[in-house]
Amino acid sequence: MEFKVKVFFRDYVKVDEEFKSVEISRPFFCNTYDDLNNLIATLVDFSAGGSVLKFEVEKVLKEEE
Repeated sequence: MEFKVKVFFRDYVKVDEEFKSVEISRPFFCNTYDDLNNLIATLVDFSAGGSVLKFEVEKVLKEEE
């Protein structure tokens, strides 16, 4: 089993001459529930205060090799 995790970070940044709210995504891949829980806990613990995180998790069943 594998988990595809897409984390969306939103923050205000300076774009050209003005500040705008931007959202970017970053993919992560985990192989176990423990890795998934640790990833989410780590991202939340080390996120900037007041920042918004969104998670999109897809469980992918893999055939046994």
